[in-house]
Amino acid sequence: MTTTKGRRSTKSFVPLALSSLLLAGCVRQAEDPIEAFVAIDVSCPSPKRLLGYAATAYEIQRSLPRGSRLRVYVFGHGSSLVYTGERLTGRDAFNAKVGRYLGKPPVALLASGTRTDLLLEQVAADVKRSTGKALVLIATDGGMEDGGSDAMDRISRAVASFAGRKDSLRLCLIGVKPEFRSVWEERLSPVGLKATVRGDLDVESFPWQEVQQ
Repeated sequence: MTTTKGRRSTKSFVPLALSSLLLAGCVRQAEDPIEAFVAIDVSCPSPKRLLGYAATAYEIQRSLPRGSRLRVYVFGHGSSLVYTGERLTGRDAFNAKVGRYLGKPPVALLASGTRTDLLLEQVAADVKRSTGKALVLIATDGGMEDGGSDAMDRISRAVASFAGRKDSLRLCLIGVKPEFRSVWEERLSPVGLKATVRGDLDVESFPWQEVQQ
C-alpha cells in the first residue's frame, strides 16, 4: 500500500530523531574503506517510521571510514538510485542529497505494491561490480505484495549473487515487522551468517564491527 499522507518536510527527517538514536556499535570506526549500499523503503511508511529509517541510514553512513563510497536508493513500486559518492558527514548535506527524496519520492515509486525484488536486483548488480568490503543496508518494514514466481526468482538470483561474492559482504535488513522477519530470514538464508534481519526494537544495535570480518 502507498500513501502520501502525513509526509513531513525534508528538513525534519534527520534532526528530529538523532537525539534518540544511540547506535553504539555503528559509530565504532572501521579501518578499511567500505562500499555501502543503503536503501530506504518509501512505499507506505508512517512519518515516524520514515524518520527512523532516515536517521539510522544517516548515522550508519556517517560512521563509514575515510575513503568509503556510498550509494543510496529509495524504493517502493520500483527502485531508484538517488546518490552516489563519498559519505555524507553533515545532516544538512544528507538532507540535501537524500532527505529530499524521502519527503517527496519519485512519483513512479508511489504506485501500489512494494517491489523489494526490483531493489535487490538493482543492488545485487551494483554490488557485483564493486570490489573490497561491502555493506548492504535495507531499511524496510518487510512487506512485499508481489509474491509471484517472477518476483521470487529475482530475489533468489540477487541472494545467490550476494552469497557468491568473494570479497567480504554484510547484508542487513532493519525495521522489519515481526510478521515478516521469518520470511526474510528464510529468503536470505543462502547468504548465511553474512545476513541479518532486525526489527524495530533492535535498529539501534546494528552490528557495525561485523562489517570488518
